[in-house]
Amino acid sequence: ADAGERRDRYLPPLLRFVDGLAAMLTTRESTAWAQLILREQQAPTAAFDTLYDGFMGRTLDLLARLLQRLHGVDADMRLLVVTCVGQALVFRAARAAVLRLMDWKEIGDAERAAIQRQIRENLIAQLERPPQVPGAPVVRRGSESRRRTALARARRIRR
Repeated sequence: ADAGERRDRYLPPLLRFVDGLAAMLTTRESTAWAQLILREQQAPTAAFDTLYDGFMGRTLDLLARLLQRLHGVDADMRLLVVTCVGQALVFRAARAAVLRLMDWKEIGDAERAAIQRQIRENLIAQLERPPQVPGAPVVRRGSESRRRTALARARRIRR
């Protein structure tokens, strides 16, 4: 399948997934179980193995396979998966800071829709670029000279 066909087939379920994840993580009902999961992320116990070996690991693996199909490559998508999930997770993990920064009293339907829209836009923009395999050198035409120019500029600014 060409890139357009893959996009038509795999982008809608990916966007539904992130919409659902953002909706789930922004509800008051998710507070108790989300606190447990976040605590296990910070200080894993045997419960983390149960969580990861169950729903969490399977969901992340499914998301990685969906991203592979969307890109049409058999590349490692784990880092992209983490950034994708992280965009929704921040609204639970840093809820108080988000509410204060956004000057929101609560995350209601309008706020949730804005969050979902922003995550979709971010993800679509992120997917426009070819996947980068972690640890592989990124080769760009003229990137070395641009890097040297940027470093020279940064040194001048520091002086």
